Amino acid sequence: MNLLPPNNLRALWNRSAALRRAALKVVALVICLIGLSAIAPEKAHAFAIYHRTGDNAPMHAKVIEGDFRTNISPGGGEACNWKNKDCNPSGKRDAMLTAQIETDNFTCVVKMPAGGYAMLVSRDRSNLGLPPDRYCQSRDWNEKVIDTAPYGTDLPISQRDVRFLATADPQYENSNNDWDKKAENTTAQMRQRLQTGGNIRGILIAGDLTDYTRGTQWSQYKRSIDGISRFVYDGLGNHDYYTPGDWLKKAACDLGRSECINPGQIKAAMTDRKRGTPVTNTKNPHYSWDWQDVHFVQLNLFPSDTTSPQYPQNDPYGSLSFLKNDLQRYVGNSGRPVVLVQHCGFDDFSIGKSEQKEEWWTEAQRKAYWDAIAPYNVAAIFTGHLHPTPEGGWYIPWTRPDGSAAGPDMIPTYIAGCTRTGAFLDVQMTNGQMTVSRIGYYPEQGYLAEVDRKVVSLSRPAA
Repeated sequence: MNLLPPNNLRALWNRSAALRRAALKVVALVICLIGLSAIAPEKAHAFAIYHRTGDNAPMHAKVIEGDFRTNISPGGGEACNWKNKDCNPSGKRDAMLTAQIETDNFTCVVKMPAGGYAMLVSRDRSNLGLPPDRYCQSRDWNEKVIDTAPYGTDLPISQRDVRFLATADPQYENSNNDWDKKAENTTAQMRQRLQTGGNIRGILIAGDLTDYTRGTQWSQYKRSIDGISRFVYDGLGNHDYYTPGDWLKKAACDLGRSECINPGQIKAAMTDRKRGTPVTNTKNPHYSWDWQDVHFVQLNLFPSDTTSPQYPQNDPYGSLSFLKNDLQRYVGNSGRPVVLVQHCGFDDFSIGKSEQKEEWWTEAQRKAYWDAIAPYNVAAIFTGHLHPTPEGGWYIPWTRPDGSAAGPDMIPTYIAGCTRTGAFLDVQMTNGQMTVSRIGYYPEQGYLAEVDRKVVSLSRPAA
C-alpha cells in the first residue's frame, strides 16, 4: 500500500480544514442574505409599507399609481416587487409613487420611491399630557428620508412652527351665482397656498359651509375641498342647521333628489372625516387637535350648553361643557397656547347690536365662556357669521366682561372670512409671536393682496 509521508498528510488535513471553514462562511453568508431579503424586501426587490405605531389601530394602505391595496396588521408590513407593473406601472426602481395610509381617524399621503418604503409611525407626547401623535414617513433603499407627513411632526416642541389658513362662510347655494363663484375661487387660492406654501398645516373654517343644508349645496362644498379635505378643520354655522319644513323635502332625501335637506349628514362629517392630524378629543360635532404645543378646539356654532333665546332651534350641542373638559384634560396648567374656532363672534351682528337686532348668543353666554377659558393661555379666537370684505373690520378685541375678575384684560378675536367675499387669513405662530395676515382675493384684477396684519406676543414653548 502506497502511504503518503506524514508531512503530506498534515498538509492535506490543513487544506481540508481551510476548505471546510470557507464552506461554512459561504453557507452563513447565504443564510444571512436570505434573512435580509425576508425582513427587508424594500431594499432588495420591492417597495414595502409598514405599520409601526405600536398600537392596535387597524391600517389600510394603497399606492395611487397602481393596484396595491392592502390591510396591514400592527407591527406588520406588505410589499410588492418594484418590477411588477401592476403595482409600479413604470417598472423602475427609482420611480416616485404615492402611498396613502389610513387608520380609524387619520390619513396621510407621502411620496415613496418604488425601491423604498413607507411607514406609519407614532411619536410620544406624554410630556404634553397628550396621546401619541401619528405621522407617515418614506425612505429610499439607502435609508434616506424622502417625505414626512403631516408637516412639522418631526420638529422639536421647542421649535414652534405652526402656520395655518382660516376663513368662514363659503355658504354655497349651488346656484352658480357670483357668491358661489367667489367662494370657489377663494377656496382655490387657499388650496394653492396650502399646496405650495411648504409649512402650512391646514385650513380652519368657522361655519356656514352651505346656505340651507341642501344635498346639492353640501356636494358643492365637498367638491371645493376635494383632494385637500384631510387638511380642512371645519365646523357648523347657523346656515348648516336648516331643517326641512315640509314632508316633500324630507321625502326628497329618501328618494335621493336635489331638494333633499339633511343637516344631519353635515354634522356627522365634522368628526367622521379622517384628517392629516389625529384628533385629540371629539364629541360630535366638536373636536380638538394639537399642532406641536398649540391646542386647537373647533366649537362650531358658539360655546354654550344652552340655545340662544332668539334662535332656540340652533342647538350648540353642549359645546361649553366639551370645551371645559377638553381644556382641563389636555391643557391643564401647562400654559400652552390655545386657539378656538366658532361661528358666531363678537361683532355687533352676532351679539344683537346691529340694526337687524339678531342676538345669536347672549351676554350671559359670553360671560360663561370667558369664565371657562380665563385660566388658560388663549392666543386667539377665530369666528365667522359676519361677511366683511377683505378691507372690512375683522379684528375685535374681547375685553374682560363686567363681573369677571379672572383672565387677561383682553383676548384677541378675528373674523376669519368671508370666503364668498374673497377674504381669508394666513396665520403664523412661532416661539415668540403670532402674525395674522388679512388676505384679499380680487378675481376681477386677478391677484391676491395682504390688506392688513396684526402681530401679538406669544409665550415661548416649554423646553
